Amino acid sequence: MKRLLPLVALMFFMHSASSQYNWEIGGKLGVANYLGDIGGGEGSARDWILDMKLEETKYSFGGYTRYRFTPRWSAVANLNYNRISGDDHNSLNPGRRGRNLSFRNDLFELTLRGDFAVYNNYDVGNKGYYNPDFKIYLFAGAGALLSNPKAEYNGEWHNLRKLTTEGKEYSPVQFVLPAGVGAFFTFDRVHRIGMEIQYSFAFTDYLDDVSGTYADPESLPNDLSRTLANRNPEFIPDNPDDIVPHPNNYIAGNKRGNEANYDGYLLINFTYGYVLRGKSQFYKRGHYNFLHRKNSKRRKSRAKF
Repeated sequence: MKRLLPLVALMFFMHSASSQYNWEIGGKLGVANYLGDIGGGEGSARDWILDMKLEETKYSFGGYTRYRFTPRWSAVANLNYNRISGDDHNSLNPGRRGRNLSFRNDLFELTLRGDFAVYNNYDVGNKGYYNPDFKIYLFAGAGALLSNPKAEYNGEWHNLRKLTTEGKEYSPVQFVLPAGVGAFFTFDRVHRIGMEIQYSFAFTDYLDDVSGTYADPESLPNDLSRTLANRNPEFIPDNPDDIVPHPNNYIAGNKRGNEANYDGYLLINFTYGYVLRGKSQFYKRGHYNFLHRKNSKRRKSRAKF
């Protein structure tokens, strides 16, 4: 019996080494909302999600691949498409409503992040067969963002970045820091269903094309740029009791946005992943393959009497 135990332990080690579930590929689908200068709630701008408007919630989807280094640490590469939008008409702030700006932006986000599992349960329900398992994790990373804000005018969408509505040029490619929390269940070892909440800190204040002050109309390139830079002349109150800010609030040199804070956006996505079964280098080199040979032939000999 004592001689048998080391052999059983060795066979268990070789089996676990040959059955690695480290790679995962999958997709995600959910919603996106933005925090910036356009829209928002009542009063002055507030930090983070306190100034978001639910009616401006749009959609998000993408794909990812995850590699697990240890039971707690993983690396994830993401490619997401996120639509965000904002409209001053949805704000309860009279100054914002009178500004009358709106936009939408189709964001393409490529990021690399690290996941750290803060909770692992390999035996959900204490069934004893270790399937499914449940994990909660925190994540943070970095990446690049392709941004292209647009505004609608006379039934057409116009590229605001090219119109330089504040008299400044900015790059369509920006740096972004995603961070958040997620969780997933794994069924049959290969099917993984989960949810993630992510906030992306963009290193730009121009996701909505609004940041600083109103530019001198004479410095703008064309009539369309001047029209989309200041849309207060188009503002129509919803009812006679509305507070109507004076048009002089929206002239050159006056505040158009809050350049002290960068823009950001919140994503809530449901995820599905498929875990790929691989083999360790130890197994690939051919060691101990005799344990898995199905077609091995036995030597036959004729009995002699």
